Amino acid sequence: MGYNMYLGESIFTVDAQYAQEVAKELEDYWYEGIFDEAGNIESIGFNGDRLSNEFEMFERIAPMVDDGCYLQMSGDCGDLWRWVFYDGSCYQIDAVITWPEIARGDEDEAAFSMDDGDAIFSSTQSQKGRCPVCGSDDLEYGSFKVIEDFIQYPWKCPVCAHEGFEYGAITFDGHRVLSYVDPVAGEEVHHEQA
Repeated sequence: MGYNMYLGESIFTVDAQYAQEVAKELEDYWYEGIFDEAGNIESIGFNGDRLSNEFEMFERIAPMVDDGCYLQMSGDCGDLWRWVFYDGSCYQIDAVITWPEIARGDEDEAAFSMDDGDAIFSSTQSQKGRCPVCGSDDLEYGSFKVIEDFIQYPWKCPVCAHEGFEYGAITFDGHRVLSYVDPVAGEEVHHEQA
């Protein structure tokens, strides 16, 4: 048993003169160097599911990996980190998560603000499904998260390359009972799902 982890976004490139050596090191830790036609490693895959001592391996191969490359990882407990390659070394950088402050105005409007300078657009400045920067309605969405009474959808705009989050308020509308125990017969009754 171990700590499960997953490879997310990554940029990983290695010049052809070092590519075979790096690929061999990667294979021993369930990583796969993906080659281009010229024999360079142009990206990386992860075929495992457990954290090992790969950071030591990354430190060994760091002098051969192009500066600015990184692997973004996530773990079972919500941990997020990047292994970043720079100047012949590998560094582990843990994510710092900043939650937006949510100020409730009147019932139909929510305004969002952040202290770190990121641009946040209130519901009066943007529309659902439309990029608040360029106005494109061709957003690509990721998986949503529920945060208290809000749903947060990550998005990327293929037109202007900006990315961010779309928020929506959750309101309670009622219950739908799918099954119950009949008190007379003592049997469970199932309703057909629509």
